[in-house]
Amino acid sequence: MSVYAIFYQDAVTDREGLAAYQKAAGPTIAPFKPAAKVVTEANIETIEGDWRPGRIVVLEFATREDALGWHKSPAYGEVMKLRHAATKGGGGVLVETLPIPGGHPNPVYGIFFQDKISDRAALMEYQQKAGPTLGPFGCIPRVATETVELLEGDWPAVRVVVLEFADREKARGWHSSPEYSAVKGIRLAATHGAGVLVDGIPAR
Repeated sequence: MSVYAIFYQDAVTDREGLAAYQKAAGPTIAPFKPAAKVVTEANIETIEGDWRPGRIVVLEFATREDALGWHKSPAYGEVMKLRHAATKGGGGVLVETLPIPGGHPNPVYGIFFQDKISDRAALMEYQQKAGPTLGPFGCIPRVATETVELLEGDWPAVRVVVLEFADREKARGWHSSPEYSAVKGIRLAATHGAGVLVDGIPAR
């Protein structure tokens, strides 16, 4: 089962510094062979809560060991300082993916997190009812877990969900559909969190 390393920064404060980081980071990560799913500062659309990240990166690794091997390596530890100097705020988490095959050629991802769960029974009810609302919109659930490992920063996520859609129209259509709207309130009452839509990297 693969894992996603999900990172966000509140803002980019030094674009040249970030470019230097990106150039230097490549050689440190190549041996671990990740697939980049999202690397963007553009069109980050908040659809729930008050989360307004300035940059999001999602990397898929074959194993947790690969992800940690890269992130904890001395080589990346030095390079990471460049990113910290060029950006403001943020955090990173590691989460396991769901074993669902297939994918969209030009994906859009809905990334949701909850930092508080106040009613677990209601959340379970929500999960049972929310699943059937995804199918008509061609959604592929990529992550739905409460096993969240903090990699960096102070991201207080206790639950993470990543959904893949063919485009923003489908993603927004699901999120605002009568069927999902009837269910969404259960989660909003039982948890606290936020969600964004981001463009993924086209499949090769």
